[in-house]
Order: sequence, then structure tokens, then C-alpha cells
Amino acid sequence: MTARRAALLGGLTALLIAGAAGVPGRSAVDPSIRLRYGLRPGAAYDQTTTLALAMQIKSEGLPEAAATLIQAIVKDSKQDLRLQGRVETGAKGGDGSLPLTYRLVDAKGTLTMGGQTKDLLGDPQRLAGATLGGRLLPDGRTIDLSGGPGDAAHPMPSGVKDRIIQSLPALPDRDIRIGERFEVPGGISLAGLPGGAQGQIEAKCAFTLKSLDDGVAVFDVLQTMSVPSGTSLPGNRTLAVSGGGTGTATYDRREGIFTSLKMEMDVLVTMGMSGAAVGGDPRLQQLPPGTVAEAVSIKAAVRGPMAVTMARAPAAP
Repeated sequence: MTARRAALLGGLTALLIAGAAGVPGRSAVDPSIRLRYGLRPGAAYDQTTTLALAMQIKSEGLPEAAATLIQAIVKDSKQDLRLQGRVETGAKGGDGSLPLTYRLVDAKGTLTMGGQTKDLLGDPQRLAGATLGGRLLPDGRTIDLSGGPGDAAHPMPSGVKDRIIQSLPALPDRDIRIGERFEVPGGISLAGLPGGAQGQIEAKCAFTLKSLDDGVAVFDVLQTMSVPSGTSLPGNRTLAVSGGGTGTATYDRREGIFTSLKMEMDVLVTMGMSGAAVGGDPRLQQLPPGTVAEAVSIKAAVRGPMAVTMARAPAAP
């Protein structure tokens, strides 16, 4: 065997060994991903959001009689939400953007406290057909749902709009490798707070790429909640929020959408208020004067599952 042939054979053998061992450093699947929305012109996408939260509420600063009555008022507290919507896209514009409309197909939300249930969203018949105009920006990263000219006829409730925007996060401007993450700021309206207050909560989501193959990318999701600085509530009340949710999200690489987002929520909401505010509840009037302390803290542990699914609707026959 000549020296040249031996060198060639040795080189070929080295390549075969390297290929078997994966030394070249390039797998069959690109180890990074560039996330972009792949919404198609003239298509429709169905989305469903569900939320089922149970609230355990405890009070501090109240004598036993008042605490017992408070527990009777707020016992068995829970919040249920189900939104069904459809994203309908138009023709791509000259600037490369894609106009779209988010239309509510069905919306139901209830808050139960002390055996009493109230509707969080209003008449489902009135909500059905509520629309939110927007567009997919030319870079494919952002779905802008700031509204459209036809929204006034069927306005979208602000709490529902928050949920919809949160379910269609802005995508990162860089490639993501396994173990890397991107963060999405956001905010939601928190209903059913202790004392009947409403609050706007910051809800930041971090998506960490867990696995990647030809069809899907799977992310670990961590959501953290907090109260914006400078937040003030009526009646000299204070509000603190901690915790959030953990779960997973699945991105379909062929469709260019998140087809699933599932999280288990675990949030602690603490409301501080004066005794006068608590004592103003008609159901506490039976208590002797001075029973309610000057400062009261009510804590609500909110836990339960949240899920969002999305899929391209079958084309009309």
C-alpha cells in the first residue's frame, strides 16, 4: 500500500469514526431555533383558554368571632374561566404585515364565595362576537392587538383582552438554544380579591428551551407575579402578590404557533386594610363595637391549573 493510499484510507476511517461518535458537532436537528409566528393569510385558528382556581383565605388581626364570620363569607372560594376564540387572518399587506381579527366565540367566567356565585364577564350572549383587531408585524415576532376600527361595535372586556394578549407572547429577536430562555412581560386583572378590590398585576413569563426536534420545541415556563410599584387601592388598602405558575409550552415548528401552554398556578395575595373597611361589610354589623382591629391582613392562597391550546382550523369545504 502506498503512503498516499494509506493516508487517504486513514482519513476516511477517521471521518467514519467521527461520524459515528457525533464529533462534527452538528446533529440532524439544528440545536437552536428562531421563533416566528407562521400565521397563514386567509386562515383561521381556534384557541381555548381555561382557568380553574381555588382560593383559601385566612385573616390576621381579627378576634375569633370576626375571623369565623369572615371565613363564612369567603369559604369555598373559586374562580372558573373558559374562553373560546378564533383568530382570522386577511391578506398580507404591502409592508409585509398580516391583518387579523380575534373574535370571541364563547366566554364564561364565575367567581364563587360563601356559596354565592357571580358572573365575572357578563352575559355570554353579549360577549359572543366581541372582536379585537390587530396584525402580525412584518418581523413575525409580534402580534399587535392594540385594536381595529370595527372593535367599538363589539368591545372586548379588558380582563379578557389581558388573557388573550398573554396567550400570544412576543417572540425573541435572537435564536434560542437548549437551556436558554426569553422573557415576556405582561399584566392581568385580578378579580375577587379580599375586600372586593380589583387589582392590576404584573405577570412576567420566562420560557426556557427544554427540548427540540424536527416537529416541536418544548419550553419550561415560569411565571412570576408582582404588584406594580406605586399601586394604590381605595380605602387605604394595600396589596402584595407573590408566586406565579410553572408548566410547559409546546411550539409547533411547522405551523409557527404555540399549540399548548399548561401551568399550575400558586399565588399568594395579601390585602391589608383598616378595621373600618372590614367592618363596613353588612354581614359584620352584628359584631360588638371594637371587635374588628384597627389593622387587618387577609391572605388568599390561589392555586389551580391554567391551560391554553391553539390549532389551525380545517379549511372550509
